[in-house]
Amino acid sequence: MERPELNTVQATIEQLTGRVPDSIEAVKPPSGGLESWSYRVSSSGQALWLKINHSPDTMLGIHFNQRLREANIPTPEVVAWSANADPIGLPCVLSTHVAGDTANWLQIKMCPYDESQCGSLLRQIHSLEFDGPYCFLGDAEPISTLCPITEDWATMFPCEHAARRCLELGWLAKSQADTLAKLPDLLSSELGSAPKRLLHMDFLYNGNLILETGTRKIIAAVDGAEAMAGDPRLELAYFDYGFPGSRWPFNMAAFREGYGTHHDPLDDLNRFYMVNLLLFTRFAEGDLNIPMATPNILLLQTLLRTFE
Repeated sequence: MERPELNTVQATIEQLTGRVPDSIEAVKPPSGGLESWSYRVSSSGQALWLKINHSPDTMLGIHFNQRLREANIPTPEVVAWSANADPIGLPCVLSTHVAGDTANWLQIKMCPYDESQCGSLLRQIHSLEFDGPYCFLGDAEPISTLCPITEDWATMFPCEHAARRCLELGWLAKSQADTLAKLPDLLSSELGSAPKRLLHMDFLYNGNLILETGTRKIIAAVDGAEAMAGDPRLELAYFDYGFPGSRWPFNMAAFREGYGTHHDPLDDLNRFYMVNLLLFTRFAEGDLNIPMATPNILLLQTLLRTFE
């Protein structure tokens, strides 16, 4: 789909706000922002940012944004939003514009932001409880397109399905597939006591942290479209999987100090979450991450051997 014309965007803003904007400027989305168009908007002297998703029935992260705002965690204020605003018919959100640099991992000489502050900010988010089921938060209510809506955290991880597919694809031997299928039962006690906290689940993606211009100081977190309610250890597993021994520069010790806990990245629960992060792109459909790179298959096999 092509980028909407400015007259269509103007009509959409009028529909959202009830007034004609002073100016609209199409801008490139943050690095890595491949699923939306972005516009810098001025309206009644206020600097705003308009995000329009490319596809219908996709999320904007409204509920997550509201929870962060209520907790005074730095994030833009939503001025108006719609799941299908006329005349464009696509999900869009108009927010206050936070002036600064977007965190960009394409420049890998050093981590783009302060790791200790990153840990502290994520811990603030993870401290927010959710009074409802384990789920992806959606915008107005939980959605089931990315994972189940469930009171049983273990059902979030369709390991039996994954085991069958991995065996069919030749990724795992029969004994390893059997181990994978049994993991939720093996860890039923730990999974049964998992907390329901807010998770960003896309914290490391390019552009999702806004930095003070010219510095590594984080001034806002954005884009909670993939936010969910679940165990914070699942999101922490992204860090434990992504950085140790990788080419990406990241001071894990500073991150953990800022986060304030020193969990063991190799304990049973964390290894289980790493297995599932390797396997799934969408928990709800048991949508395996295909094609999976050979190093990840080897890591998957290594992790499963630790449960045998």
